[in-house]
Amino acid sequence: MPRHTILVIPGDSLPGDDIVCRLQDSGWTALQAKALAEVRTRLATFRPEVVLADLDAWGTPAAASLERLAAFGTKLVLVGGDAAAVSEAIRAGAWYHLPALPEAELLEALLERACDARRMERTQAYLKTCEARATSAAALLGDSAPMQSTRIQMRRLLDAEAQSASGRLPAILISGENGSGKESVARALHMEGAQAGGPFVMLNCAAADDRLEAELFGEDGEGGSWPGGLVEAAEGGTLFLAEIGACTKALQARIVALIEGRRVSRDGADYEIAAPLRIVCSTSQSLDVLVRDGRFRPDLLRLLRANAIPVSPLRDRGEDVAILARHFLAHFARVYARPRMKFTAPSLAVLRGYRWPGNVSELSDMMEQTVLLARGDIITPNQLAICPGLSGSCERDFQTLDSYCMSVPSTGVNVADVEQDLVVKMLEKTDWNVTKSARLLGLTRDQLRYRIEKLGLMRPER
Repeated sequence: MPRHTILVIPGDSLPGDDIVCRLQDSGWTALQAKALAEVRTRLATFRPEVVLADLDAWGTPAAASLERLAAFGTKLVLVGGDAAAVSEAIRAGAWYHLPALPEAELLEALLERACDARRMERTQAYLKTCEARATSAAALLGDSAPMQSTRIQMRRLLDAEAQSASGRLPAILISGENGSGKESVARALHMEGAQAGGPFVMLNCAAADDRLEAELFGEDGEGGSWPGGLVEAAEGGTLFLAEIGACTKALQARIVALIEGRRVSRDGADYEIAAPLRIVCSTSQSLDVLVRDGRFRPDLLRLLRANAIPVSPLRDRGEDVAILARHFLAHFARVYARPRMKFTAPSLAVLRGYRWPGNVSELSDMMEQTVLLARGDIITPNQLAICPGLSGSCERDFQTLDSYCMSVPSTGVNVADVEQDLVVKMLEKTDWNVTKSARLLGLTRDQLRYRIEKLGLMRPER
């Protein structure tokens, strides 16, 4: 079985034929590409773990090419080049630079290290995916009618995909308020569907710049640009376009073509590439309103609406609030080594009565803060890291560390006094465990020790 995959781009400093033969003899799958057009084709079809390239042969506009290549996880080992080109390549994401080609054994050892680094990154990405899967499952917890309706619609779509004779996956639209769990639904669809083994690629269209089209569809031509885009990166998996309503009309037209044909045309190319993938979009806006205002294409809305999944806000999910709160409390209690934490009945009543403008995301964040700041293991209402019931104003009362509320008098406050009060209370909370106190305060041990000395604090005698 081949050890690793490598693409060699030869030049004056890098004899391609010799390197490829030597690596193949050592068990590598090695190919070379001499012309820029061949490089683009090899990268699109071969998907190497490492690219070993003569920096001079790469061409003048190396930075854009290298930056896009590095973004997709391929390790770049470059040989030769002048100081300016090397500096540009390192900034663009090259993994290693060799001034000259070393002995064969040293070169192979370096390439092995590059593959090991890539494998480690992929392992970390897998672990993050597992964590995301757990988070997705958590966001879908609940027995309320709205959540049951969401799960039923998800199951119908997944069953329809499984039974499709063509294997074609329909585009899906997930709608709901910010923080309601749209990304979690998208990840759950990916994890439970036929594409679970493929990549989950997400793009927030609202946060993207004017290079969004190139980032999404890739670029072609002799300018040294990255040959693929996020559409191609999502091949065999799911492409999740968050806040689809923020796309320009021109980009919407290309997305329509992608959904209808499942083929992608790179910017500047006169050919198309097959793009077998699931396309999931989300919105927190009313797309009907955007269509009426002339900012969204009716044909794109028609394609997406055929398979729509609405996600209800948390305030409409009744007892799900308590279910999710217990889940997040248990999760963060394990993370911060406080496994015996639990709510009192009044605390749960307070949580149920809150409006949750930030939805599930707000609840998760609040539970983490509560675990960090609560004085004991029994969570009473004044230990919750919010103050619901105060018309959303949530005044803060700093007299107890385990309350998120803090009153600020009209005469102002002395920041030094507040800092001292916080440090003292955290030290008391942890029985003067400096390491734990520093972690809970978001400081290093040295930073906390400096404050203890500056404030003249001493541990009380027992």
